[in-house]
Amino acid sequence: MSNSFIAPLAIHLSNTSNLGIALCQGTTDENNKIISFCCIQFNDTFIKLLGLEEENILNQPFSYPAYDFISFINQDDGFKKPLLKRNGEHIKVDFIKGNSANDNFIIQLEIVTHYIEDYKIEMAYEVKNQLINLSINNNIPMVIFDMKTQINFNKAYVELFGYSNAEELLAVPYNKLSPEFQPNGKHSHELMSSYIQEAKQSGFIQFEWTHIKKDGTLIPVQISYNFMVINNMPIISAILKDLTEIKRLEAANKLEHERLLNEMSTPIIPILKDTILLPLIGTITEKRADIAVKVALTAISDMQSRVIIIDVSGVNISSIEVSVVNLIKLIASAHLMGCTTILCGVSPELAQSIIELDLDLSSLISTNNLEEALKIAIKKSYN
Repeated sequence: MSNSFIAPLAIHLSNTSNLGIALCQGTTDENNKIISFCCIQFNDTFIKLLGLEEENILNQPFSYPAYDFISFINQDDGFKKPLLKRNGEHIKVDFIKGNSANDNFIIQLEIVTHYIEDYKIEMAYEVKNQLINLSINNNIPMVIFDMKTQINFNKAYVELFGYSNAEELLAVPYNKLSPEFQPNGKHSHELMSSYIQEAKQSGFIQFEWTHIKKDGTLIPVQISYNFMVINNMPIISAILKDLTEIKRLEAANKLEHERLLNEMSTPIIPILKDTILLPLIGTITEKRADIAVKVALTAISDMQSRVIIIDVSGVNISSIEVSVVNLIKLIASAHLMGCTTILCGVSPELAQSIIELDLDLSSLISTNNLEEALKIAIKKSYN
């Protein structure tokens, strides 16, 4: 745009009440970047919007601490519609370049009342390349938001939450896409705020989260936050990874691991032709005790055992109460199956707990150690 056009344009708009217009002249450095400028012509709306006095800016080096005009003017061509705030109003800033001969340009200010919706649309255009680059195959859920509100997202993001289209998902407040509390018991809003602050400080953060689908199903996801500032507005781009299948496999592996661990911790050892040994070691939980009873009774039936030796010398004192209840259950069940129970390695604490139950223990044989239990079992086995 030539200077012969800029000057008449400024004069023509000088009486426009809703636009602040200033014709400016800049000083450039060796890289043709403006390092300072002064206003050589402006209308009343311009100085009113900025709260300045005419004599303080006319042909004077321009300075406005609340907004970095020089950095804004030196931006490359593209998206350039930032906002400055003054007295609760949002003012949109534009500028029109002159030719490089004498570095004239126009600054235009305009109060905007519906800036939020318009600005978000334009800002989404600025970051759309990131969205496109990260979702070429449209299978990576991604969303861009301004700390509170979703600005833009891709098809994979819509599908992740089970919505039929983008408009339907946009109508849902961002904080409603999460349950009130996360699996760790922390409030979702407070925890998400802390993650956002961490992303603002470090620029990147990755964490696990639980979202809610449209049908109420919980979705475990891994979220990667990238923090950026575009035209003075903080933005977070988030990439989501659905962990549903991974969590399912982890749960299945955990159950299998527990099953194997329980089997290993309750081994049945055949020691004679009709005698089996069940050594119990460590802490006996309710679940482990139930498994021990089932494993022992199954072994008695399958092996046609006449004697079962239960060695409790390695049981932790802390689990005595659980141990006693289930030991009595096992002893009584074994007796009904025609199998004699020999209990060895009984500690004073375990003995006292058994006596306090005031049960009929006539079918129970107890020894101090495994050696004595084996001697009794051998006699019974060959009688």
